[in-house]
Amino acid sequence: MASLCVFLLEVEEGDLFLLFYRNKKDAVGGNMTIQSKTFKTQLDKHLNALRDDLDSGNFEVVDL
Repeated sequence: MASLCVFLLEVEEGDLFLLFYRNKKDAVGGNMTIQSKTFKTQLDKHLNALRDDLDSGNFEVVDL
């Protein structure tokens, strides 16, 4: 299974910075550019899942 981490970092109130990690050894992580169809497909999939989690309150806030 591929490694996947998605973090949203709040840099200003209401402004979020997306951190999306994939292992360089998998098909997505080896070519993480928007021109890569594989990457774009996975990015779209995970952004939609993230939006669903945010809408449903299914997330955890961690103060650093």
